[in-house]
Amino acid sequence: LNQMDEEKQPLNELKFSGTFSLNEVHSWISMCLPEVPSRFQGDDISYAFRNTFLGTVLYCYARKGEGTFRSDSLSTLSILKEVITKEATIRKIAVKISFDIKDDSVAYVLKLLHPRLDYQRTLAQKVQLVEALKELKMQEEDIAFLAQDYKEVLENCDELERDYKNQPRRLEFLHTIVRDLYVDRFKFKGQDVRHRIANLNHILEQYDLDRLLLFFAEPVV
Repeated sequence: LNQMDEEKQPLNELKFSGTFSLNEVHSWISMCLPEVPSRFQGDDISYAFRNTFLGTVLYCYARKGEGTFRSDSLSTLSILKEVITKEATIRKIAVKISFDIKDDSVAYVLKLLHPRLDYQRTLAQKVQLVEALKELKMQEEDIAFLAQDYKEVLENCDELERDYKNQPRRLEFLHTIVRDLYVDRFKFKGQDVRHRIANLNHILEQYDLDRLLLFFAEPVV
């Protein structure tokens, strides 16, 4: 993103204020975002980023004594909050933090993840069919009678098997994103939900988007 644009997605907002300089807040942002230019000009700075994997966005605006961050990803803001709070504490700078959380941003990000999670769910099912379909192809000269889904499995069998070999690593990466989002959602509410991660893992293993959305929406006692 080259400039601050209005986005259609729900954007959470995190604000910092205190006695820090523009140089200090710029260095804090740089710790989280290596892509940030090392130098800046003027009395304020503004940056806009889009995550190339998910498509989530982050808008940063800062000037002396003030920093505002807007993102559809609560995990992105959680990292910024943790880093800036830690660095300000090290420098003994008093920082006031405020935030405005949009609950629908959580469902928005989960839906961005859905195609990747759903692909991994169906991948194992398709790979299990490959050997049987290959054997059928050897026995039958004409396989035109096969359903289109089965034909596509045969046509893409090498790619499917290659993806299946990498599945454990990819699944863990996706599941980590979901787990972090769940923890961060409730962290902003002042609640610790780490005791519920086992339940979340079970839902991820038997992946279903509707069940996942319901689990995220459940109040924590």
